[in-house]
Amino acid sequence: MQQKPNPLKLDSDQSQVATENRFTSPKISSLPSCGELERSLGQAIQKAYRQHLGHLPTRVSCHLFANRLSVWIEDSLTPVETVLFSISDLPDAKYAQAVRFAIDQALERRLSRVIEGCLNVSVLTLIAGTCYEQKCTSLTALLSDTPTVRNPERIPKTMASRQAHRKAPTQE
Repeated sequence: MQQKPNPLKLDSDQSQVATENRFTSPKISSLPSCGELERSLGQAIQKAYRQHLGHLPTRVSCHLFANRLSVWIEDSLTPVETVLFSISDLPDAKYAQAVRFAIDQALERRLSRVIEGCLNVSVLTLIAGTCYEQKCTSLTALLSDTPTVRNPERIPKTMASRQAHRKAPTQE
């Protein structure tokens, strides 16, 4: 059985908690990891689709890249869009595209607020694109800053990730 490390006494001025071999900041340990933040954002986007459209996408995948966010939403088309798109006598499914454009416009502000609430950064730009054949939607957001996470080196394209991936010099 592994023993828990004994906490060491520190002055009340110090903002770190000490154990026998390491120091951790309470602020850092309470932050979500990059993966946790991406998962909770995906769940919040699914919830927004269900609340505002009455439709639940089957899967929402989110990925952070420094101050950018990529979101992939599977099975994003509503039943009305699916019916409009499947009607063969409509040239290029213009009506389905018009409905999706209206939905994207209506959801843009709401999804921006969902993203801002989960990531605690502002959304500067949000772009949506939908593939009718695959019934999926892609969102790309430009963020005001990189979200604060416990493990910033896991967010690609950040200074922390570049430093973590640099090779240490070899000694011979």
